[in-house]
Amino acid sequence: MFLFNFLLRWTTLRKPLANLLFGLLLLVGLWGFVHLLFYTFPLAYRMASNADSLVMLDFARDLLLGHSIAQWNLPRVPYLFPDTVIALAVMVFGWFSPTSFYVIALINYLIVIGIGTIALRQARGLEHLPFWQAAFAFSLSLLSIGIILPSAFTTLYWQVFASGAHFLSAVVVLGMMQLSRYWQTKPTQYRWIAILFILAIAEGVSNSMAALLLLIWCGAQWLDRLLIRSPMRADVHVVFGGVLIGSLLSTLIPRQSLADSFFSLDKFIAATHAFGLWFVSDAAHWGLIGILLTLLIAYPLLLIHQSESARKRPYFEIFYLLWRSPVLWPSLGVMAATPLFFQEAGSIRYLAFPALIALLSLSLIYLRLWQIVGRHRWMFLTAGAVMLSSLAWWQWQHTRIGPVLPPLSGKDLGGLATGAQTDLAMACLTQAKAQRPLEDGLATYWNARPTRFASQFTYFFAQINPWRPRSGYMVWGNNAMDFVYRDFNAKTPRSYNFVLATQDELASRLWGSLPSQASFIVTCPAHRILYFEDPTVLWNFLFPLEVPFGFDRGQSISESSSTARHARERIFPADDFFTVVGERHGTTITAVGKAGVLAYGPYIPLPPGEYRLIARGQLQQARSENALIDVSTEFGKKLIANKVFTLPAQGQSTPSKSGLPALPTNQAVITQMDFTLPTTTDDVEFRLQVPKDTYGVFIQFELQRLQ
Repeated sequence: MFLFNFLLRWTTLRKPLANLLFGLLLLVGLWGFVHLLFYTFPLAYRMASNADSLVMLDFARDLLLGHSIAQWNLPRVPYLFPDTVIALAVMVFGWFSPTSFYVIALINYLIVIGIGTIALRQARGLEHLPFWQAAFAFSLSLLSIGIILPSAFTTLYWQVFASGAHFLSAVVVLGMMQLSRYWQTKPTQYRWIAILFILAIAEGVSNSMAALLLLIWCGAQWLDRLLIRSPMRADVHVVFGGVLIGSLLSTLIPRQSLADSFFSLDKFIAATHAFGLWFVSDAAHWGLIGILLTLLIAYPLLLIHQSESARKRPYFEIFYLLWRSPVLWPSLGVMAATPLFFQEAGSIRYLAFPALIALLSLSLIYLRLWQIVGRHRWMFLTAGAVMLSSLAWWQWQHTRIGPVLPPLSGKDLGGLATGAQTDLAMACLTQAKAQRPLEDGLATYWNARPTRFASQFTYFFAQINPWRPRSGYMVWGNNAMDFVYRDFNAKTPRSYNFVLATQDELASRLWGSLPSQASFIVTCPAHRILYFEDPTVLWNFLFPLEVPFGFDRGQSISESSSTARHARERIFPADDFFTVVGERHGTTITAVGKAGVLAYGPYIPLPPGEYRLIARGQLQQARSENALIDVSTEFGKKLIANKVFTLPAQGQSTPSKSGLPALPTNQAVITQMDFTLPTTTDDVEFRLQVPKDTYGVFIQFELQRLQ
């Protein structure tokens, strides 16, 4: 403490050397704090370094290498500013995993503290708030949230340290609000208006959530200034125009369509229902929303000086303060719109701006306590240091805190988003490399990019949709040219000869019949490497319809694979399907008398045309009841064709439960059905449903193209 007071007094002398020394000490302290948080909340580190957070870094790397970005399919929110700018700054020096993660996290945290300090200086009595004091309050607030609500930290506040998330955009919006306030105090300084216009365009191009925030802010400010008859509205008009221009420019970016993602009544109703289920499923969830609302409402009141807030204020004045708060209405608007974006639990990240204001509010509470303790502020610093030290000691002596991932089961692969362990994947790759010549590989989306970065780009992994792997390569968040060629001159094709699969993926039969076709398998604690002598197997798996970018220009692999890909008949063995009521016996699915879906899958892309679907095997039923075969898309929500058929009866007695005689291979037909696809469909699903007391085996689906 003596050393701290000595440095503090030395800094107040405003000596350049003293300021530099104090700044370096603060930087080292924040670097250590980021390490502590990532170490204490390992799931937060996984999320800050997962496949989503690496998209913009991969994009920045392509820009720096001079690669064409025309074939990129960026996220619907492309995070060009400031995330990609920071990613470019980091990637200029190269990739040093995991040090680069900590550098990005530190830069992001410094931006948050910097703009947060400016916002906190609005509070009366804190006009000259030092940066180090704001950093201390922010860190203490984050730590408090992490201890009290660890689920909130690992689902929301991890964005502070991630690339390609909403927190930095929320911080930029907060900074724009501060610029507007500066302009209102000095309306003749038009440089603030110019900066606001540029930032509004950047946010409109980069982030739909930021655009929504700014539009709500514009509406609230315009109404507020209309009521108080203020003529100063140029900043509102400039921000509104900039957001509109930026949103129009964003349509030129190669990215996922916003309209296809969100704007339909069915999706809004489904997302609202999902958000409601998430909200009531855990006390931590509704507790988080409740705490956010409480801190949001408290923020404008905490900006008042303690001597003023201590006296009794009229209720109408409190409501007036809330009404005029520039952050309250945008926060409430985004919270009300959250169900629109709630497609999975991760979409709670759209609450980044309310979470930022809540963080400011909690920091203000600590700073007001700092003012109250007066001369005994060293006690406040000691308490904070004790909290940090206690957490570090707890971590040293016990297991890390934070939510624990449940074990995966069935086809529930949501945990793979944060459960990919790149260190174990790299160890498995090293082991496999010593036994087989690994070239280019396949992996699910959550494993591919993190492992590629961890290998310092030694390995390339074509990314497969972790929910529909047989739909081919995953365009979203990737440069599609990478999947076909090793160079951007389109001269050297890739040669796929191995698959990186986790044990959870294999247990859930995510890869279907592909593992049974592998020439060699390397088994590791958490992964398996499936090696293929014939590269056309994975080539056809990756490009089930056609090879893009005019690949078939005489290359041998294209010629050998095009026959299989464009054949009029395709076989899908039972290994490629999931089952609800059946049991797996070898490579078949056996019906054991339960009613329900016997086989469903394989979620493949198909071009438009006329098809015939044939189910092969042998099923029998005592009472000759009806069964159902159908073809659908969107996970069964959109029906393409269906057919009701009668299963054959085995006399008047109950069929044997011990199994049926051996079947003639690929000869026994259960039923068949013709259907038509008017357009290319990405996720075609076949389903076979059987009634109660059905026994027998399902071998395969056979798909014939009639036209």
